[in-house]
Amino acid sequence: MWIAALQEAMPEEDVVVASDLSDQASLDAVDIALVRGIDPGDLGRFGGLRFIHCLWAGVDRLLTDPSVPTGIPLARTVDPAMADQMAATSLAHVLDICLHHHDYRTNQARAAWEPRHAKPMATKTVAILGFGSLGRRCAEYIAATGATVIGVRSTRTTAADHQPWTTTANVADAVAIADVVVNLLPLTDETTGVLNAALFARFRPGAALVNLGRGDHVVESDLLAALDEGQLRRAVLDVFGQEPLPEEHPLWRHPQVTITPHVAAETDPTTAAAVIAANIGAFRAGQTDRITGLVDRTRGY
Repeated sequence: MWIAALQEAMPEEDVVVASDLSDQASLDAVDIALVRGIDPGDLGRFGGLRFIHCLWAGVDRLLTDPSVPTGIPLARTVDPAMADQMAATSLAHVLDICLHHHDYRTNQARAAWEPRHAKPMATKTVAILGFGSLGRRCAEYIAATGATVIGVRSTRTTAADHQPWTTTANVADAVAIADVVVNLLPLTDETTGVLNAALFARFRPGAALVNLGRGDHVVESDLLAALDEGQLRRAVLDVFGQEPLPEEHPLWRHPQVTITPHVAAETDPTTAAAVIAANIGAFRAGQTDRITGLVDRTRGY
């Protein structure tokens, strides 16, 4: 499906599957690599690479692969359709938590009629960790409910005052006042393990965590302890350090954990191909400033 979508989006390019290239000369003739889920060392086979484009939004695996050339542009896929799907997913989980729907599903299993008071969304505060294109789209969806949204990013933004959110660079201050924390951070050396006991201790007691970023953001033992101690009342987890999550993992059976199998926002080949084709066109024209999702290797995203 990817090959057909990419070839249709850029008919002037010759799109081939790497496994169909049988000799070193044909490998060296490849100047652009479109990659997803590659094994370490795969890109070292292509001697003529000038541009690498990840078919996904995350590039952490590429940045830790020593075979990836560091002197050429690397881009990740920034697809508005994917942002909409991530926003819908984050909104669904936030509403599920704030309106007690998970509690009702649990009650149904034991035939318990126990109405709970749901405060208006206007009384709720949601912190979004990671405020790039995905985070801002999620903020738009969530703010439409009337909730207060705080976007957390590495530097304070200068967004116009009319935006329906505020921003801060201070993670601890944001989680201290949030009813729900949605994690969308990129995975870097600085953010690995950021959701740990020290940060959970700063969470507003009884808050909830929705992790849609990367599994390695979470220290799982610390999360389980925070849930057991009542510091957090719920965790929704879409990503994990080991995937699939092993059957014996305690997260599967924890009553305050909701697990989804890394499906928060899947890349659609049709819409993503148009974005990738535009980036390749900009690269071919020598206009790297027009490439969306160009990765800053020093920042890790």
